[in-house]
Amino acid sequence: MELLVWIAVIALAGWFWKSLQYDKQTTYDFDVWIHSYETTSSPFKRSGMAVAFLSQSIHFAWAMGAINSKQREIITRHLKSQRATTSLTMLLGTGLPAVIRVVGQNEVSDTPARAIGMLMLLAWMSPDNDPESAVRQHLFCR
Repeated sequence: MELLVWIAVIALAGWFWKSLQYDKQTTYDFDVWIHSYETTSSPFKRSGMAVAFLSQSIHFAWAMGAINSKQREIITRHLKSQRATTSLTMLLGTGLPAVIRVVGQNEVSDTPARAIGMLMLLAWMSPDNDPESAVRQHLFCR
């Protein structure tokens, strides 16, 4: 019985450590993070990276004052209604082009992944269907 408890504790500690590693990866430059995400062959690792990227981007946006608590809840609920990899693909397809047009490819490459994720969230959430203005407003009006 004691052995089963130790096995459960070790498994839980391993899972927690692995989760923290995915969160830490979001502090890497975006080009390093996206390369790691795209080249991973493990669907479990890809899913873990997507979950960490989305949650860290949402948290970073909230911490920076880009979104309020109500928006944070709505975004989290919406993104959790889909698979993390599907949500990330949607953000990369809709938000990333707008962010690149506003700040440029070089800046996107040299910025931490979760900061780019925050900007992609802002572009995706733009109320007037103008994602570039939402990104500009956050970057230049603060």
